[in-house]
Amino acid sequence: GYLGVGAYPIGLPAALAASVGQARAALVASVEDGGAAAAAGVLVGDILVTLDGVAIGGPDELRDALVDRAGKAVEVVIIRAGARHALDVTVGTRA
Repeated sequence: GYLGVGAYPIGLPAALAASVGQARAALVASVEDGGAAAAAGVLVGDILVTLDGVAIGGPDELRDALVDRAGKAVEVVIIRAGARHALDVTVGTRA
């Protein structure tokens, strides 16, 4: 599956790491116009924390979590401006 984001791994500040239960996440560096992430409201600068409950520590974990999920609805948990949000995303396919 494909979300249509470019992301890189980041270490979370201690307080944020404690609140989400993990030390690493994926920072969204780009969002593809018309992609699944854009349709769900994912923005550049969002921090991807989990996809359907699976911890996302960077682009490799994101890619692994999307295997065999094209066309399926998943919950993506992000941190935006310090607040936790859950977004419903229908996973796309890479064109």
